[in-house]
Amino acid sequence: MLTRTITSIFFDGQFWVAEIERRSEDGLETARHCFGAEPSNAELLYWVDRELPRLQFHPCGGAPEAPGAEKPNPKRARRLAALEAATIGFGSKAREAMRVALEQRKKQRRAEAATRREEERERRWNRRRSRAKARRGDR
Repeated sequence: MLTRTITSIFFDGQFWVAEIERRSEDGLETARHCFGAEPSNAELLYWVDRELPRLQFHPCGGAPEAPGAEKPNPKRARRLAALEAATIGFGSKAREAMRVALEQRKKQRRAEAATRREEERERRWNRRRSRAKARRGDR
């Protein structure tokens, strides 16, 4: 199975971030890693060797490339890549997928928090009722 990985490391205004796009026969998957301070070469090598394989990739929904597609010549490929980067921006599909995954996790966390709050409210109410019954039973 052929897999192509593109890693972009950039400063997003606050932190140094790596966005990884992984294309395989299954489709496009993305991941994001925040470095914090600017990583040194040694930190980047360590990250590629140890941390990159453990990243959790999210499916992007992109169509996989056709296996029989011919490769264009290098000059044409470079022109097409430059045109694509200029028109839609590098990694915009990956950023969109990461945003969607973040929204899904946010909704899931909110639902879990609401369930926990409701259970806690129910537990407190039951405790008050049992205390009130115990007091009435002493009379």
